[in-house]
Amino acid sequence: MHAYSFIDVVSNLEWSYDSNLILIGIQKRSLVFVKSLHDQDWQCKIDEGMAGLSYVQWGPSLNHIITVSEFKVRLTVWSLEDKTMQYIKSPKFDDIRGITFSPNKKLMALAEKSANEGGRDQIGIYDVTKNHWECLHHFSPDTFDLETVEFAGDGQHLIITDSNLKCKLIIYQIQFNQGSVSGVQQTVKFQPYENTALGIRNMQVSFNKQYIATGFFDQKLRVYNSLSWKEIFSFDHRLTDLTEDNTPADLNIYAETESREGAIYEVLSRPFKLPILQNHQINSKNDALPRVGISLIAISRDNKFLATKNEICPNVVWIWDLNRVCLNTVMIQKQEVEHIEFCPKTPTLNVSTGNGRLYLWTIRVASVCQVPVNKENFSVHHTSWNPNGKSFAALDKNGLVFVYPQIQFYDENEMAY
Repeated sequence: MHAYSFIDVVSNLEWSYDSNLILIGIQKRSLVFVKSLHDQDWQCKIDEGMAGLSYVQWGPSLNHIITVSEFKVRLTVWSLEDKTMQYIKSPKFDDIRGITFSPNKKLMALAEKSANEGGRDQIGIYDVTKNHWECLHHFSPDTFDLETVEFAGDGQHLIITDSNLKCKLIIYQIQFNQGSVSGVQQTVKFQPYENTALGIRNMQVSFNKQYIATGFFDQKLRVYNSLSWKEIFSFDHRLTDLTEDNTPADLNIYAETESREGAIYEVLSRPFKLPILQNHQINSKNDALPRVGISLIAISRDNKFLATKNEICPNVVWIWDLNRVCLNTVMIQKQEVEHIEFCPKTPTLNVSTGNGRLYLWTIRVASVCQVPVNKENFSVHHTSWNPNGKSFAALDKNGLVFVYPQIQFYDENEMAY
C-alpha cells in the first residue's frame, strides 16, 4: 500500500495509460502534480498561477497534459517534451464532458463557447498528432445547451446530448476529405419522449464504444448500439417492491449491516421494499435538479454488467446483466452512494459512500472492508482503478491511498449461465 498526502483538497486524479504515473489536480492551489509509483522521489509540477485551475487530465498520450482555467477562460495544452504551451479559448466545460479523443488518438473534439455567435455552443475538431494541435473544423450542433460530446467507436461519429431540459441524443458523422475534416452531418436523433419533462441526466459509453448507456429523468436507462444506431433495450428503475413476479429468481439482494466484526453485507430475500426518498426530499431547494433519474452509470470492461444509481433511491446500487437483459443484484448501502466504478480487468465493482469503508461487488459475492490506513476520518468519496486492474486509488479530500485487492481473474466459463 502507498499513501500520499497533499497540501489541499485533491480535485482530480487520473492514471497514466501505462499505469506507472498518476496525475493529481489541486484546484484551490492551481497546482498539478505528476507522481511515479516506482520512484516516490520523482514528480512533475505545473503551476497555473493567476489563471487558476478548475480541471486537469492527460492528453491523448503521456506527452501532453490538458488543464482548464478558472471561469473556463482557456484550455491549456502542456507539452512535456519541449515544455511549451498552447492555448484554446473558451472551452464550454471544466470537466470531462467537453473533451473527447478518437479511438486512434488522432483527433480531439472540444465543446466550446463561440464569442462570434453570441456565446452559442460549438464543437471544434482538432488534429492532435503533432506537438502543436491544429483546428480542422468548427460546427454548431443542433442543441439548446450542449451537455456532453463523445467519440463513437469508429472514430467517424460524435455522440452529443442536449441540456437536461431537452430529451435529445444526436449523432453526427464526420466527413473526411484527403485526410482532413471537411464537415459534419447529422445522421440520427433519439428523442424517446417529448420535451414535456426533463430529459437526459447522464450518459456513459462502453470501453469498446459499442454501447451508449443513457440515463433519463423518467427513471429509465436506455442502451443504444453504435453499429446500428438503434435502441436495443432499456432498464426500468421505477420498481419499489422487489417480488418474485417482477425480478429474476436468482436476484441477489445485499444490505449493509453492522456486526460484532464490523460492517458486512446481509443477504436478503424477496419480497423486499427499496428505501426511497419522500416527496419533500425529491424537490429539495438545496439541489439544482430534482432527486430523480439515473445519475451514475458504470459499464464493466467485458460489457456483461452495468451498474446504476437512481436518485430517488440514493442508497441503492442496481447491477444489471447485459447478456440476460435483467436485474442481477441490488446493493443497499447505509449512506448515499457517491461513486461507482468497474475494474478494467474483471467484473468487480467499487462503491464509494463517503465513509472509511471500501465496498466491492463481484459475480460471486459482495464484501466490505475498512480503509487500510492509519489516519483518522479518512473518507472514501471516489476511487480510480489502475488500468492494469491490480490496484486502485481511494480518494479522501486531502489525500489518497493505493489499495491492492486480492482479485482473481475469472475464466470465461465462470461467466456462463
